[in-house]
Amino acid sequence: MIKWYDLDSEFTSGKYEGLTLKEVFEKDPAYIDFNLKETEDFVIDEFVLEELSDLNPKFKFSQEALDKREAKEFQFDQESAEDFEQESYYMTQEELDDDELGVDEYDEFGLEDDEYGDYGGSDYGSGDDDY
Repeated sequence: MIKWYDLDSEFTSGKYEGLTLKEVFEKDPAYIDFNLKETEDFVIDEFVLEELSDLNPKFKFSQEALDKREAKEFQFDQESAEDFEQESYYMTQEELDDDELGVDEYDEFGLEDDEYGDYGGSDYGSGDDDY
């Protein structure tokens, strides 16, 4: 599973365990480049990449690291879409109904639809133009 890092994310293993991404980048930016290339579950989004570049404009990430970062992000997006499709496909009608705020839920609380289509006796649409 991919772990998304931001500037405040701490490394949980390795030689910089306990340090944040920002701290590691300030000490050893090549280590972040290395992790983008070699660590399957390590990824940062474009905004974090820009923040790191702003911290050290002289450091340039390798093209390989940038390509792998983009591939990981694409893979994550694909897996997320597939997970969503599977989850939606296998949901029962009752689960789908529970996911949406519908009339049935209002009726459960004893609220009735008033003449304006509102629940709970709202004054919207009363026709009064005196605001």
